Amino acid sequence: MNDKNIMFTGIIEHSGTIESLDVRADGGRVTIHAPRLALAVSGSIAVNGCCLTITSTSKSRFSADLSVETLRRTSFGTTNGRLTKGARVNIELPLTAGKEFGGHFVLGHIDSVGHVAHLTPEGENWCYGIEVPDEIARYIVPKGSITIDGVSFTVARRALVPSRGFPNCRAASTITTSALPVLCFAACRSSGPAALAA
Repeated sequence: MNDKNIMFTGIIEHSGTIESLDVRADGGRVTIHAPRLALAVSGSIAVNGCCLTITSTSKSRFSADLSVETLRRTSFGTTNGRLTKGARVNIELPLTAGKEFGGHFVLGHIDSVGHVAHLTPEGENWCYGIEVPDEIARYIVPKGSITIDGVSFTVARRALVPSRGFPNCRAASTITTSALPVLCFAACRSSGPAALAA
């Protein structure tokens, strides 16, 4: 994770595809194909909400090193549903002065990995249910902000049941503008992971 004073918003404007992901006991490295982005070595970038430092660029791709902590707390390294070559990821560039601020302040420090419980339509909106680990459940409150795979959400309600789940509701027009629907539907079918930052 990058320790610079960088902020993101959780409003996803770009997506990319993992070209390679090398995971080892002492860290890892990811290479992502991301056309239409002008990137520089040492720059910061959020991939599925995780702030990474770009270590190399080549044509329409960039690479970043993954620390042991990054692997431990994100879907880059989780053992159940790990990101793999060919997976689409949400990409966000850091917030810059003068840029419209939407979403909420996102640091890019992932707290944990949750699991998609359901994605169901509610009228013109969608309810996106996530099961979360006990260690972060107490920090999730109704009307609070949370980032899931880099996307800013508002917690609609919290289930007070042993499943530790909570639904997020999002306007249909908003949810379809990012890579999230592809990741959600794939994750719902496989009960896959979702990176959480509360």
